[in-house]
Amino acid sequence: MDEFHEVIVVGAGASGLMCGYFLGKKGWDAVILDKNAAAGKKLLATGNGRCNFTNRRMGAECYFGEAGFVEAVLARVDDCKAVRIFEEIGMLHRERDGYCYPYSGQASTVVQLLTDTCKEQGVGFRFETKVTKVVHNDGEYVIFCSDKVKYRCKNLVLATGGKAYESLGGDGSGYQLCRRLSHQVTPLYPGLTGLRAEGKEWDKKSLADKKRFYYKWVSEIIGEALESGKFSNTSTTEDLMNIYAMYERALLYDWALFKGKFSLTEQSDRLLPHVLDMFVKGV
Repeated sequence: MDEFHEVIVVGAGASGLMCGYFLGKKGWDAVILDKNAAAGKKLLATGNGRCNFTNRRMGAECYFGEAGFVEAVLARVDDCKAVRIFEEIGMLHRERDGYCYPYSGQASTVVQLLTDTCKEQGVGFRFETKVTKVVHNDGEYVIFCSDKVKYRCKNLVLATGGKAYESLGGDGSGYQLCRRLSHQVTPLYPGLTGLRAEGKEWDKKSLADKKRFYYKWVSEIIGEALESGKFSNTSTTEDLMNIYAMYERALLYDWALFKGKFSLTEQSDRLLPHVLDMFVKGV
């Protein structure tokens, strides 16, 4: 059985869904293939499940690699345009420290709206359909898939994503398809990864390590505020200490991510009152 479409997009992630939205908007006959059972599995995990879909402080200096390429991309779709695109499909947003999230605070809102909008514009989806081979002959692409259907198209978009999150579908199979189509694939390296260390010396580094003087000192201050009624008693000292440690880790992470471009002291002076206000009102 063969299916022919003007455009076939491989991958129903962030790029594939956005590509499908614009194809449908322009009236193209398009279908999106994905090996998962539903669209946007990685999107649902983005931003701890909240999906920060753009950032007000983006710039080429925030990325590694070819600065010229990054600058060209951001010149075409900056943060303002990204917000406008999502407003077009009916999504309100809210901002926190430059990060833009769906107003619902749920990544599922982004996935659902993009999927529904694609379908409303006539874009088809074929889930649980893994592309195993692509052949290009006489100006036409032939796509062989696990569902035994042979798809044909004049225009092919590979939006398979990288190798991150294999459990969510990121197995790097798209790179093999690129090689078969004679594209060059440069060596792959992790863009962001966690580091695991062993030993007592590393155990001491945690901000939430109860044995550290820092933890004991801040816990004592929080405990006194709870006893005096300055902080709401709806949470324990340990709960508030863990939240405070999380705030500090997030601040340090952002500072490192932006390569020290902002002052830790100034940013802390701006954000800490909000954390303390949350403690006063109750978490």
